[in-house]
Amino acid sequence: MRYLTVCLKFFRARQRELEAAKEKHWETVEAQPPAVYNCVTGSLNKLVVGDVKRYLAKFLPQYPFQETLSCPRVDMTTSRLYQSVMVFFRNYLPALAVDLLSRCTGRRPRMVRFLEQSKSAMEAVRFFTTQTWEFSSNNMLLLHSRLSPFDRQTFDIDIRKINWESYWENYLLGVRRYLFKQDPSTIPESRKRLKRQHAVHVALKTLLLLGFLRVLLGRSKVVRQLLQLAMGLLTQLLSILRFSSS
Repeated sequence: MRYLTVCLKFFRARQRELEAAKEKHWETVEAQPPAVYNCVTGSLNKLVVGDVKRYLAKFLPQYPFQETLSCPRVDMTTSRLYQSVMVFFRNYLPALAVDLLSRCTGRRPRMVRFLEQSKSAMEAVRFFTTQTWEFSSNNMLLLHSRLSPFDRQTFDIDIRKINWESYWENYLLGVRRYLFKQDPSTIPESRKRLKRQHAVHVALKTLLLLGFLRVLLGRSKVVRQLLQLAMGLLTQLLSILRFSSS
């Protein structure tokens, strides 16, 4: 009986010690902040606005959209007013003119709708493209260093391997196919159309320059004849290009 009493006291003492240790453990856990693992590129594989502009300028001409009015141009600004003015004059006015011409010729107007789709896509990412956040990736790097070779291959979380140039190329192809519903098979024809538009754009600017020079140097008969010849050739070239692009 005495032996049983001693065992019971010993068991109760051990139970109190375990409960005290448990309470101390939970107090320590609650005092420590939770571990956060940020798998972000900001501090490891940074992508800045200048990089995005360079990649877009490279890949937009390679994978042009079907309903483009002119050669793609990438402008980035922090001014909403400047953006609104440029979008109105560079995009909406030409789009309205093209849609008006389409209505007059019995075709379906599509350019303004295309611009609205583009605007919706830009507005969807505006908050994230105009804000800056700084996250620490130390815990993620520590976790990655402790993984076995097999786990590193299976759970590849090393974002330092991301190739941003390849990423943006695939990004534009995805936007073209899944957001604007344009089949990849139309890319070659869109490239040809973009080249013709570029030629028309250059010819128009040259024609305007020659007209300006004619006004300034029109007193010379030889210069006037040369300018008239050049303007005539450019006008014929524009007619051919517009006919081939229609």
